[in-house]
Amino acid sequence: MCLKLKWWNRKRIATKDIVVYKVVVGSYSNPDFLQTPYQRNCVSIGKTYSISKIIKYNQSIYEGFHSFEREKDARELADEFVASKIVICIIPKGSIYYKGRVWRYKSIDPIGYASDSIKYVKIII
Repeated sequence: MCLKLKWWNRKRIATKDIVVYKVVVGSYSNPDFLQTPYQRNCVSIGKTYSISKIIKYNQSIYEGFHSFEREKDARELADEFVASKIVICIIPKGSIYYKGRVWRYKSIDPIGYASDSIKYVKIII
């Protein structure tokens, strides 16, 4: 997943918690096992994860915690993976983030975020 930016999409600092949606992949044999579908990082509900730096190249974000603004858009991506789940997440107040368009090949590019920290709150599907 890649976040595309326009020249006006600037780095921001969250002034409040931002609710977002993230796709994770689970396991049929272990319901507690969750990982991100592209980077394959293991994650846990209730934990906050941080990185030291968001990696931006030209007008795209390649490294950072990518998420969707709308649940509907996360559902579309989730349909592409076996045992996928959608998680409500929070970009915590004080986090650095970018808001742009998530590169997608199926539909109009949905609005998404790339942030330097994210908290996994609750599995909704």
